[in-house]
Amino acid sequence: MTTIRKVLLADPDLTSVRALTRALRQKGYQVHSARDGARALELAVLRHPDLVLFDHGCPVLDARTFVDILRTNPRTDTIPVVVTTSAEQADEAMRDGPGPLLRKPYNLDEVLAHIDDLLARAERARTDGAESQEIEGALAQLALPDLLQTLSLGRRTGRVTLRRGSERGEVELVEGRPVDARTGAVQGEKALFRLLEWAEGTFSFQPGPPAPDARMDRGTDELLLDAARQSDECRRLLEALPDPATRWAQAPGAALRAVPPLAREVLARLETPRSVAELLDSVEAADLGVLQAVAMLHGEGLVVPVDVDAPPAPEPLLTAAEAHAVRARAQRGRSTSRSQVVKVLLAAPDASVAREALASLPLLAPEGLQTEALGTVAELELAEGLVLHFCIVPAGELGRPLWRPFTSDAAGLVVTDPSPAMLALTRFVADEQRVPLAVLSESCPPELSGRGAAAHPGAREAVRAVLLEFAGLAG
Repeated sequence: MTTIRKVLLADPDLTSVRALTRALRQKGYQVHSARDGARALELAVLRHPDLVLFDHGCPVLDARTFVDILRTNPRTDTIPVVVTTSAEQADEAMRDGPGPLLRKPYNLDEVLAHIDDLLARAERARTDGAESQEIEGALAQLALPDLLQTLSLGRRTGRVTLRRGSERGEVELVEGRPVDARTGAVQGEKALFRLLEWAEGTFSFQPGPPAPDARMDRGTDELLLDAARQSDECRRLLEALPDPATRWAQAPGAALRAVPPLAREVLARLETPRSVAELLDSVEAADLGVLQAVAMLHGEGLVVPVDVDAPPAPEPLLTAAEAHAVRARAQRGRSTSRSQVVKVLLAAPDASVAREALASLPLLAPEGLQTEALGTVAELELAEGLVLHFCIVPAGELGRPLWRPFTSDAAGLVVTDPSPAMLALTRFVADEQRVPLAVLSESCPPELSGRGAAAHPGAREAVRAVLLEFAGLAG
């Protein structure tokens, strides 16, 4: 079956739109049109066109902002956008625009050929992007050492990305050789050796240019052998130490004793009580060397445990069954995929306030994530392949044209700031989009209580409440 391709024309010039619409429909395209940027954004989210022609003269929302918003939404981030402009405004559009330009008045034959070429290139890019992933799966089926050996034999260059719950890790490869690794607060061989211990989670390999930094210069086989040796030694040392949750501190007078350099650094770090895990993260040396230093200091009586009982590990935000229900609800009416993004809105004045409100949650911090005025401000992995995106929506009258496209596919809204502007946004989301509500506060405004909202003292409770209602599990 031939797929009908969709084009969105965002242009206040009805004469140009009508002529181009007729020509496109004669060639079998489905055409949608909008006279301003806000309506174009709404149609882009709801109709998901294959291409957008956005005129430089569109009111309400300019081309750059339109593109920036599209790129924050995983459903629209790959839609190509071409800016159209008159010859008089071409210089200004080229200076301010986010991408390629198409000048008016149109030569319809040239424009149609250009659109065909753009869509063919976009389709090739999507196909190449799907193929360039090449390898992805679960660590339980293919362990990281085996994956690295496979990539080494193929002399592949790119990045292996790993996820395990809320943890992330990356390994950079150049011609099959690991040259850098990152997980949590550590980098280099220290990070790689930790990642090699992961027995659960997911991985993906993305080909790409060589990493700019190289913190490792040993071959793959040598690294894997050394990692296995150090892993066995670390396990033996950890079994000989007290409970891993124990916090260690200097014994009285310990700082006056002469010890080797690494042990001296470990001793200095224990001026403040730390657990073994905290100590391993704070010292740059290999984990094995740090554990050997702790064992030696403990044997010499230079460090002592200061507490044995660790606080219980926090419960997951959702149980496995609840996460499955959320995933199923999010995928309703859509093709299933290995990963699923669920969007929760935050009624907050800006990104920093939103993140502060979510501080108690184990948020992901992907490299390069910026604090934005619009769109996704934080992420949280609910389960393997199920990621929650927290998004803020512009409030106030100036932001009102954006409310519908921003909120059309949300799973819920958490109110962190019950100001008049935020309450107006909340009323729209509740009444127009029928989105579950929760209030992050000790009390709930009466008008929100009447719309099904309840007050929750913490972010965990508020987010959990809207997700359960979204999945049909509230009750």
